[in-house]
Amino acid sequence: MLTNIAFTILLAIVGCNGSPNSDPHFVDDRSVIVQMLEWKFSEVAKECEQFLGPYGYGGVQVSPVHECAVLVNRPWWERYQPVSYKIDGRSGNEQQFADMVSRCNKVGVRIFVDIVLNHMTMAEAGKGTAGDTYDGGNFKYDAVPYTSQDFHGHESCPQGDLNIHDSDNPTEARMCQLGGLRDLNQAKDNVRQKQSEFLNKLIDIGVAGFRSDASQHQWPQDLKSIISGLHTLNTTYFPANSRPLFYHEYIEHGPNVKASEYTPLGRVIEFKNYENLARVFRGLNNQRVCYLRNYGGGPKGWGMLATEDAVVMIDNHDLQRGHAGDINVTVTFFEPKLLKMTTAFMLAWPYGIPRIMSSYNWPRK
Repeated sequence: MLTNIAFTILLAIVGCNGSPNSDPHFVDDRSVIVQMLEWKFSEVAKECEQFLGPYGYGGVQVSPVHECAVLVNRPWWERYQPVSYKIDGRSGNEQQFADMVSRCNKVGVRIFVDIVLNHMTMAEAGKGTAGDTYDGGNFKYDAVPYTSQDFHGHESCPQGDLNIHDSDNPTEARMCQLGGLRDLNQAKDNVRQKQSEFLNKLIDIGVAGFRSDASQHQWPQDLKSIISGLHTLNTTYFPANSRPLFYHEYIEHGPNVKASEYTPLGRVIEFKNYENLARVFRGLNNQRVCYLRNYGGGPKGWGMLATEDAVVMIDNHDLQRGHAGDINVTVTFFEPKLLKMTTAFMLAWPYGIPRIMSSYNWPRK
């Protein structure tokens, strides 16, 4: 009887404080994650030791670490086309990754890995960054291995071309291809096993958690099955029984695919935060800075998630390049004064886990 009561109390506590996978495990009172787009592992390690650690940053989000497709002209987005789950990509190999994780943890900076579980490559055939071959046209990824049996096809996707046309249709959003990317069927035991092995390897090396790419295109129950079976964090760096942080990419397209489906699985990246702050600081729709007195999530009227469920940002790799969001609202480093103002408010205001961006310049056409 006492055991049942204790379990009920534990569930109530978890319900009040967010998901078991919502803790970033920051050292002391650190609070900020830096998304370090395209940085090499060796350079991230130096940045942890020379700047991020001494100045009190909480963590680093590194770009996808798995083997990815090698595409013509080497675009940044090839990182989001996995070929295998080997840690051997544009930022370095497994040994360099492990060295970075150790060095950053030693100076109090946690590592969060951007993971791509929704899909593999597009339909082309080619080689990956570790030298492995793949044939996207035939759904063949020998280095994992995956075959056509591990993907969603015509038996599950209602669209003839297998691609998503309505992102607010729950079945289509989760069982069809995102822009032609081969869509994995995470209900398959083989897929769950291979993805769990990959995440567990990262956990055992010493990461604190993950940014989950395209979570809204994955069934919550499939993600739950994978997440619930993962190892606890490495006790060299974390207290015993610590669970990895998950923060999920979710972009609202309508009422049928909901952010609340993913908050039991960790935190959700609250895109409305950048939209709300950008509109206020741009003065759009008669918005004024004084209206931010009651800024926040839940019942505060801004239409955002509760603070314990949110990771917040002003810009990211997609927003900088116009691949998501409203380009007339988005704030990036191309408007440095506006970016500093919105970022300063985000860092000062007690809402969610803030994430800032460390990117690179390029000529815009």
